[in-house]
Amino acid sequence: MNIEEIDMVEAIKSSKDRLVGFHVADNNRMAPGMGHLPWIDILDTLKSIHYDRVLSVEFCSALDRTPANPYPNSIDEHPKNLSPEQRKFLEDHGSSAVKEHFYHMLSEKSIHCLRELLS
Repeated sequence: MNIEEIDMVEAIKSSKDRLVGFHVADNNRMAPGMGHLPWIDILDTLKSIHYDRVLSVEFCSALDRTPANPYPNSIDEHPKNLSPEQRKFLEDHGSSAVKEHFYHMLSEKSIHCLRELLS
């Protein structure tokens, strides 16, 4: 919605009868509250259309391996205890994993941002 919709609030309102799941992440694909999306407006709109179904956080943290990485020590270059499928996924995508503390921080930021606005 951040990219394709002219007005996110109006898009939510116009889809109210068909909305069965709502994924949340900020404009930078990080946790809600870490970018510039108007979370107060988005969640107020969901409340106004009486949306009471799934709200799932779907952050996708960047794996910035450059010195400019704003989250130092966030990448786990040698993850342990991966299943064969997980290892193959990382190898196929030329990727690596994030460290547990970084993933936990993103989860906590999501909870903090959304819980405040949903209560």
